[in-house]
Amino acid sequence: MKAKDSLSPEKLLERMRKLSPWLCQKAEEHFYDEALLYTFRSEISGLEKNIQLARDKARKLSIGIIGQVKAGKSSFLNTVIFDGRQILPKAATPMTAALTKISYSDTPTAIVHYYSIEEWDNLENANKSFLKNLENAYSAYKKKIEDDAQKNGGRGKTLLSIDDYEKKIFRTTQPDMLQAGRELVQMVKDKSILDKLGESKELNQKSQDALMGQLKEYVGADGKYTPIVSYVELMLPDDKLKDLSIIDTPGLNDPITSRTLKTKEFLRECDVAFLLSPCSQFMDVNTIELMAKRLPDAGIKNIVVVGSKLDSGLLNMKGKDFKFAYTSSIKSYEKGFLENINRVKRHSIERGVIDSFVKNEIAEKPIFFSSFCYLIDKALKNKESLQPGSEEETAYRNLQSLKGFPDSVLYQLSGLDKIKDAMKRVLAQKEEIISGKNATFLEKAWRNVLGLLGQIQQGAYQLKKDLEELEEDSPEHLKKRYDAMDTVLNSSRAKITALFETAGFEAEKSAVGIKRNCGMEMGNYDSFKVETHTEEEIIVEPHVLKPDTVVKTTTKTYIADTAQVITNVRGYADKCLMHADEGFSSLFNEENLKRRLIAIITDAFKQSGYNYDVDDILIPLETVFAQISIPQITVDHHACIDKLNSYFPHGSAQNSDVHTLHTLQVECLSDIAQEIENQVDGSVKAVKLAMTKQAATFVDQICTKLKATKEKLLGMIKNKENNLKNISDFIENIKMEKEKLAQEM
Repeated sequence: MKAKDSLSPEKLLERMRKLSPWLCQKAEEHFYDEALLYTFRSEISGLEKNIQLARDKARKLSIGIIGQVKAGKSSFLNTVIFDGRQILPKAATPMTAALTKISYSDTPTAIVHYYSIEEWDNLENANKSFLKNLENAYSAYKKKIEDDAQKNGGRGKTLLSIDDYEKKIFRTTQPDMLQAGRELVQMVKDKSILDKLGESKELNQKSQDALMGQLKEYVGADGKYTPIVSYVELMLPDDKLKDLSIIDTPGLNDPITSRTLKTKEFLRECDVAFLLSPCSQFMDVNTIELMAKRLPDAGIKNIVVVGSKLDSGLLNMKGKDFKFAYTSSIKSYEKGFLENINRVKRHSIERGVIDSFVKNEIAEKPIFFSSFCYLIDKALKNKESLQPGSEEETAYRNLQSLKGFPDSVLYQLSGLDKIKDAMKRVLAQKEEIISGKNATFLEKAWRNVLGLLGQIQQGAYQLKKDLEELEEDSPEHLKKRYDAMDTVLNSSRAKITALFETAGFEAEKSAVGIKRNCGMEMGNYDSFKVETHTEEEIIVEPHVLKPDTVVKTTTKTYIADTAQVITNVRGYADKCLMHADEGFSSLFNEENLKRRLIAIITDAFKQSGYNYDVDDILIPLETVFAQISIPQITVDHHACIDKLNSYFPHGSAQNSDVHTLHTLQVECLSDIAQEIENQVDGSVKAVKLAMTKQAATFVDQICTKLKATKEKLLGMIKNKENNLKNISDFIENIKMEKEKLAQEM
């Protein structure tokens, strides 16, 4: 869609800024879910930054370094940018990771940016909403435990404290923004640090080491100011940074929700991303799914995939020939990567993001990298000894366990030249990359705003509908109705628990089917053709006193081509994956479970005399199923093929070795079957655990929602007509804003 001249980024931003106070007021009046207000404000912030970037004609190219926790991001930057010097410290745990913007300066400098007062207010409001939801949910949970104990003569489940309930059950059911507010506000031990909000602190040191030491107070796990630090700008005197701005992110699977949100926000500024994944688990299905889910739609079309820690990736080839080990490993990583990409694309809605992993102008193939190989090579060339017991020394010993490993390949294994070439291509295409990004951010912001206004309008419409239904209700009658609803909902817990348990049993049955099908399939891949070569030889045995004896001998040679076995192994692995995909697509009948849950809740609503809205059921249901993720099954058949190739390097087996080949084939097929079985069992266990958790919290979620609705309506029923008019006016104004925006694009 092409933007018309009538709507510019600046005009859209101006309109959003004007809407923000009005939307804030209506959120305070409980016209809609206030979490949408936080998202709206986040969109304002993102649009502001994109406009600033678009105006800066001389801006540097922004590169994001992304990946899961412990993917080697800091080591990557220390090698690529700082020539192996340990400038950026490795995070001891995910808790000590920090988001940092790195750029050039003549002297070592850091600018610590604290949250603005408005940002912190949003976080505190999010924390209040979290606590309010927690109080309602815990009350329902406590009542359930007490009722069960009364029915069972004092016996029943142990009542969790509210703190344990929050950590073990409740927290993950809340939106990211509410979790972020809760986390950060809890971290503040000294309230006086809040006086720093809206400010920034500049740190200057003569050396980079001194500067990094000083920063611990601001980004360390126990740092005094860590809770209120929004981000850090690190500026260092390194020529490689003169044309670049680098964003070093914490892991995209970071357990700190607030930091994940900030990472998403900053990735909007990035023009290019380097995505790191350790070779030992290189871009497996779950990693690809996580990256596709976490990466924002930020207009990043070029994502360079980097297989980090290559030295560790070769460890499973100990004792093998180095050239064979290296070639086999790289082929295995590349092939597995493409197979996993295609598998995820079959069911993912983020196909555009996934395609960018392999289809871009910078690097269509992954680049394999090892910071240790670079450091080892550098030390050897400088005739320096490796410190005994260090990570570098351990990595070197592991590499030397490969037969024929030459020190001369260390630099090549580091992959540094390929990374530098990718960086050069990025810089060469700077104008084109920036121009492409500038051309798309307006439409994305416009779509996001329209979508948010639609959600806000829907929330207000539901409130209006609920209030209109209270024609004859007094506050006392309203309380009775909702109390009756709460009672019948709680009486439905046993039925709902049974449904979730049944779904868990269905998952087990599907798993048995997957394993049975894979076992039966093995018989179709356990044979191969053995050719017989016959050679006849005539031997003449001379005699003195009688005629010579002519002896005919026949020699049979049995030959089998290992390519057949490799084809069998691949075919069996692919067939098992097909059975797994088919079986997991119906691991439990989601639609049937939804339908039966809706029927139970609907019946409860009718018993209470409450005129229910289907959203009262569907919204908690969608939350439930969003939390029941089914892991994808993966099979590394390349290891089996590598084993076959190492046993039969010439590609065939003869005579007694044919039996050895058959034995190896049986082992490979059995290994694949066992791996499938283990993963299926693990997935079913995860699904059953999720079902158990939802069985315990599903009714609580609906009760919490109804209690919030009751309190909202109680506050409005006294001035019902005026409130209805205000809500109707709000809905109409939202509608008009949407129509204006739709017409201007």
